[in-house]
Amino acid sequence: MHDHFKVSFNEHDCRQLVKDLRKQLVEVKREKEEQITKLDEDVAHCKDQLQELKARTELLNKYIKKQSDVKVQCSQRQQQNKESDLYNERERLKQELAKEKRAHAEIENYLKKHIEYMEREEVVIEHRAMKERQRLKEEQEKKENTTATKLQAWWRGMMVRKGMGPLRKGVRRKERREARKESQTKNKNNYNNRNI
Repeated sequence: MHDHFKVSFNEHDCRQLVKDLRKQLVEVKREKEEQITKLDEDVAHCKDQLQELKARTELLNKYIKKQSDVKVQCSQRQQQNKESDLYNERERLKQELAKEKRAHAEIENYLKKHIEYMEREEVVIEHRAMKERQRLKEEQEKKENTTATKLQAWWRGMMVRKGMGPLRKGVRRKERREARKESQTKNKNNYNNRNI
């Protein structure tokens, strides 16, 4: 009996042990399921965070790409504006240079014409001065000739009235001509000596 009791105890213990083990197993299973559930929740939470990070990263990448595109476009616009400004400045400078060349050519042409005019004017002035000198000289000669003629007429009149020289009574015509030639030669010599 004792053996039987032992076996029965053992059987009872075993059943109790199995029962306890089943309880433990249920409890461990429940704990493991809770852990699995918690881990599944953590995994789901991590997946959500990963999705959110992916979305943020994608949005950030789009933003960065858009920003870099905008920067590139702005840079291109600035370069185009600078290029356009430089082109416009070059065209303006070309036009100014053309105007300057045209003005320079006109001024040069005007100066050439002015110099030619001045040279012609100098020639005209010199010619007028020469004509004036010549006219004055001719007037002077005419006055001198008139004065000389009047003086000679007066002298001859005096000679005739006083009866002196070749014009006196009794002198032949031939002698008178010679005397006249001599006096004309003397007068010319005196006139030439005065002009020198």
